[in-house]
Amino acid sequence: MTKKSNYSWKIEGDILAYYLNQFGFSGLVFTTYKSLATQLGTTEKSLKARVQNVRYVLNPAVGLSHPAKQTINVVNLLNEQQQNAKDPHLFQKHLEQFLNHTLQ
Repeated sequence: MTKKSNYSWKIEGDILAYYLNQFGFSGLVFTTYKSLATQLGTTEKSLKARVQNVRYVLNPAVGLSHPAKQTINVVNLLNEQQQNAKDPHLFQKHLEQFLNHTLQ
């Protein structure tokens, strides 16, 4: 029997999933799914599934379907911001700083 997770995804987790999908581990203090999942208080499997949900929102031909409404909203907002950013590197840097601060 598998144990059901009681983890409730916060916006920070969706931002992290978006970051991992777009940029990988580049610039993050924690550099494995396991260490990031531990910092969030969830499982590695759950974090990987959330990244797959992000992929699906960005391109329904790939990824894991049935993302949460919060995930859809976060991905759409961040994707719009990234596309409209005058300096894409600065966009990534700001997300990186936010995540490194939040995950500590």
